[in-house]
Amino acid sequence: MLMRKWFWPFLWVLFIPAVSVPLSVFFQSRITLNEGTELGLGNGGPWAARDSALATFFPALLNLVAFAWCFFGDGRARWAAIWAGVIGAAGAILPFVVMLNTDSVGQDGLHYVYWIPTVTLVWLGAFNTWLAAVVAAVVFRFLVQVRERARSAAPAREREQQYLSPVHSH
Repeated sequence: MLMRKWFWPFLWVLFIPAVSVPLSVFFQSRITLNEGTELGLGNGGPWAARDSALATFFPALLNLVAFAWCFFGDGRARWAAIWAGVIGAAGAILPFVVMLNTDSVGQDGLHYVYWIPTVTLVWLGAFNTWLAAVVAAVVFRFLVQVRERARSAAPAREREQQYLSPVHSH
């Protein structure tokens, strides 16, 4: 079955930004931005309420679907799912970690993030996640090819023993 192949988890992490990024941008366009002086957070702005800002990055959690291949993929697909899933999880969790660690409390008691540097850092991290998925897919393919070459170079009797169960071996 085609969906059980090793490259699908990587393709998921590589192509899901085509859905998650426009959704995040759409949600970000709905955020109310405030000047720092209005919130008692210094001059300048824009500042966004942390909880509203966090909600804009929930579409990135779609990256976690790469772990699904752990359950229905073949052996290589399961390993690829772990690799791609960890990379996707890092990309999905990064916005939340950045925002939770860079917030400031306004005069109204709400948490705010300084929007421009925070969102820039988050999007650069998302690009780095995508780039890491590309590199991991290339490395994984290389390792798959090396293993296939090693198997094909093994003497015929050894290859036969690899595919026979212990009950059928001599």
